[in-house]
Amino acid sequence: RSAFVVCEHGTGVSKGVGYVSFAIREDAQAAMEEIGRKGLILEGRNLRVTWPKSKVRTTFVVSGLEYSTRYR
Repeated sequence: RSAFVVCEHGTGVSKGVGYVSFAIREDAQAAMEEIGRKGLILEGRNLRVTWPKSKVRTTFVVSGLEYSTRYR
């Protein structure tokens, strides 16, 4: 399980979006349902939660090294 906040490059200021990863999908579902019922306020801001959109994974090889990337 992990979480991170997306920040502006150079300034470190939050872009207002973050991601949380759960090891077990059922735990993520339970968290989404709980936040949906009760809401979630952090530092006076009402947070919204959504499931991520599908991403396409591409794998390619450069100079014998394998790279994997995701994009929408």
